[in-house]
Amino acid sequence: MRSQDWPRDCLEIVYVDDASTDGSVEIASEFAESIVRLAGFPSGPAGARNAGVRASSGEIIVFIDADVVAPPGTIQALVRPLMEDDNLDAIFGSYDSDPLSQTIVSQYRNLLHHFVHQTSRRNAATFWAGCGAIRRRSFDIAGGFDAERYRRAMIEDIELGRRMCALGMQIKLQPSIQVKHLKEWTLFQMVKADIFSRGVPWVRLLFQDTQAPRELGDLNLKLSGFLSTTLAWLGALMLFPALWFPKSIFGAFLAFGMVLVMNLPTYRFFYKIRGLQFALMTIPLNMLYHLYNGASFIGGLLYRCLIDQPLPGLKSIGASLQVRHRRYIDQRLKKGNSPPLPERGDQPVADHLPGIDGH
Repeated sequence: MRSQDWPRDCLEIVYVDDASTDGSVEIASEFAESIVRLAGFPSGPAGARNAGVRASSGEIIVFIDADVVAPPGTIQALVRPLMEDDNLDAIFGSYDSDPLSQTIVSQYRNLLHHFVHQTSRRNAATFWAGCGAIRRRSFDIAGGFDAERYRRAMIEDIELGRRMCALGMQIKLQPSIQVKHLKEWTLFQMVKADIFSRGVPWVRLLFQDTQAPRELGDLNLKLSGFLSTTLAWLGALMLFPALWFPKSIFGAFLAFGMVLVMNLPTYRFFYKIRGLQFALMTIPLNMLYHLYNGASFIGGLLYRCLIDQPLPGLKSIGASLQVRHRRYIDQRLKKGNSPPLPERGDQPVADHLPGIDGH
């Protein structure tokens, strides 16, 4: 935060300490105006971010994860679009193409995230709290992060983005806003996180709504991804009968070959960034990625059918969301504006510099 070129008197830094046991608080006290300490068991990112928002006073909330480094200009790049476009409710960026850790798994995982965000739709149907900003009014109307459902790092920001879109709010993906990720991934951590913290919860969230969500066809939910997962599983399953029917191995090779062809844009990106050797080394990791995505889908579907209670679609998603949406439109009508657009405050945001809250 010290390296940012945003006016210091317009920047409010709130540090949330989620029951840490190291010297984080002492370090944070050197630069943060407010320190929120959550005692007891860790609340998770959702609860911690909500606590940070409650402790802040700014009109625009900027979220920065603790394991990223934001280069100079990040705050300005996040805040300016919200100040200049009164119809924009939230904005987020991506990891950069030069993650700190040099291990093959860390490079693959972080660069894949970078590639997905760089090649996705600008009008997003989700949110990323690793580096993003939301209007306080929009955050409050949407209800903030779901700290009850997500008590640890999962898809709490994705779920918030879906709720915001259900309310008619606008979220923008700005790929030029990039931060450096410091996390070092192991293969086990990557597989575990992608299945249990992202894949299964995301599938459950998708099946929660009877209406097709807007994020289908974007980010990690593109048609090529679904087809790659299906073909990867088909190829893997065809390896077993090859023990008795050797010719079936050609079917497995064909399926895996089609996965490679469908993911050529990803491999070309890896080649451009890290060279041929790195691109070739990522092929097994990418194939594994599609295989455990299939496991995530099956796990999420079973969880939804056997454990989850029946959940309504977006048209009847619950009284709370209905009330927020009605309040949203009523406020716009009182201001004499068109109903589909949410209210942004008592005066144009671009007319002044608000206090900005960093977490």
